Amino acid sequence: MRLFSLFAISMMIVGHSAMAGAAGPSGQWGGEMRQIETGTESRFPMSVSFKGSKVIAKYPSLNCGGTWKKVSEVAGGYTVYKEHITFGTAKSAGERGCVDGIVVVARQGGKLTLGWFGAFDGEPLLASAVLSKAAK
Repeated sequence: MRLFSLFAISMMIVGHSAMAGAAGPSGQWGGEMRQIETGTESRFPMSVSFKGSKVIAKYPSLNCGGTWKKVSEVAGGYTVYKEHITFGTAKSAGERGCVDGIVVVARQGGKLTLGWFGAFDGEPLLASAVLSKAAK
């Protein structure tokens, strides 16, 4: 039991440790997301707008989008967000749209690398993207 308690405490510390001096992304970012589902792969454009604590993601070809709420920052420059789809939610299998998920973002050089995980109709959904900052 003691080993489990030490592990749980260390995970809470790592999971909630903010990186000192690391500025989060700001402005408009865009690129192509690659999504893997059971037996299929698809690609579609996406954009993310960071304005202070407000983050809005849009997936134009899927006619959907939503907000990201920061959950945690962890060592190594990773930020974890909870994505909540606010329009264009997929309601049944085979329907175009989006579902809520978890996003992990890492800033590398002048780009944002992200990984996304969600589940729909009992199946895992995985996606990734490399985003570039939009010109002003």
